[in-house]
Amino acid sequence: LIKKDDLAVLKESAQQWQQTKPQLERLLKLESELQRTVDKLKQLNAQPKPQQTNHLAVVNTNALFAVQVGAYKNKAVLEAAIKQFQSASNKLEVNTEQVLIDQHTFYRLKLGAFKTKEAAKDACKLLINNNTCFVTYYVKTPQS
Repeated sequence: LIKKDDLAVLKESAQQWQQTKPQLERLLKLESELQRTVDKLKQLNAQPKPQQTNHLAVVNTNALFAVQVGAYKNKAVLEAAIKQFQSASNKLEVNTEQVLIDQHTFYRLKLGAFKTKEAAKDACKLLINNNTCFVTYYVKTPQS
């Protein structure tokens, strides 16, 4: 048996619960989505990272920009492209960058090591006759 005052408090609490129930359900749904996102991020971090090829050339530590001239799914095609650029009496440093995009490994071929974006643009203009290229960030993995 319950007192009249206690019953009024219980009714008021029940009413407050009914009013906040939609917001609580929304918070629980957001918490669940956040947990799934965290789990996906943990899974992505647990995947092995592509390893960079060992390179022996001296690296220009002041460089910020390079000119990307290709991206390849096949490492053998990358190596052939490198030989093509090296045999063309190209004086620009040859760089490669291995990246994982949507579960696919790509090998980017970059030329040069430039301190300024303008210098990289100028080099790209010289290369554009035979190749498609664009300015990108320099990576410290020159081909030897």
